[in-house]
Amino acid sequence: MVNLNLIQADADFEKILKNQEDLKRKATFEFAKLNDIPVEEAMEMKGDWNLILELERYTTEYIGKVMKNHIPDKVISDHFNIKRTEAEWTILPNNPKDKAFLYFFGGGYVAGSLSENSYVRYLLSKYMKLNVLGIEYSLAPEKPFPAALEDAIKGYDWLLSNGFESNEIFMGGASAGGGLAMATLLKARDLGLENPKAAILISPWVDLTCRAKSIKKFRDLEPELGTGLKPISYLYSKGESKKNPYVSPLFGDLNGLPPLLIHAGSHDGLLDDAKNLAEKARDQGVEVEFKIWENMPHDFHKYGDNHPTGMQAFEEIAAFIKKHL
Repeated sequence: MVNLNLIQADADFEKILKNQEDLKRKATFEFAKLNDIPVEEAMEMKGDWNLILELERYTTEYIGKVMKNHIPDKVISDHFNIKRTEAEWTILPNNPKDKAFLYFFGGGYVAGSLSENSYVRYLLSKYMKLNVLGIEYSLAPEKPFPAALEDAIKGYDWLLSNGFESNEIFMGGASAGGGLAMATLLKARDLGLENPKAAILISPWVDLTCRAKSIKKFRDLEPELGTGLKPISYLYSKGESKKNPYVSPLFGDLNGLPPLLIHAGSHDGLLDDAKNLAEKARDQGVEVEFKIWENMPHDFHKYGDNHPTGMQAFEEIAAFIKKHL
């Protein structure tokens, strides 16, 4: 979680971060009890990567369930399967049925789920006025690269095969989900599929060599991100070159891709990933809107819209969508 001593958070955002910290603490205590281990051991989680991964998955699901309670009853969740890959629509009654946003959750390719990410999908659907399709893509280390990318392509191909025109589809994701969205754009193009209309990338992880200086710079602000990225990059790539563009899209040829909206926080461990992607895409002729949000950490959108900065970020995503529709 975010170290409040290292960020100039206003009182409202500080309250949000403290609430998230409380939820994580409760999840950790519950995890320790269920696994019959000392709470102190669960809190530190040093050395045993299997246990660390189990706790990370448990914590994200726990917080996700709490956040899910804030989704209004009018929101429809339609769960189904795409060639044995789970998928779920987040549908608001007045959203157009012929347009869609394909969104990939974050979690470093080793954690996260449709359930955990449901509240963010609701917010995106609410502000963008688009129904959102989420994909339960495969996670490492059980299913390393290219399993996640194959699942993502299934989702995009399903939309194209079920009445959605490419220019009525938007794509995006946060953190690893942002990287997966970029990899999906590259793969779809290389397969000869038409581009979606545009893509929205929130704190995207697009360089799994972890060379970004911002990872080290903000390591103490978000220790889990700062120390965890390199180990999990090995779990995901599983012997594949980390410079493979489908693993690290920053190393790909970006020519011909659709317009991109890229958001990152000024105190984001993946700020350099976002910057480098924006610069390379522009150099290769891609239309890019890139914004750095002051005093915001990695993937701050996940904290919701109960803060002016979060609300403004979602409103700017909505404006980008409206512009390209």
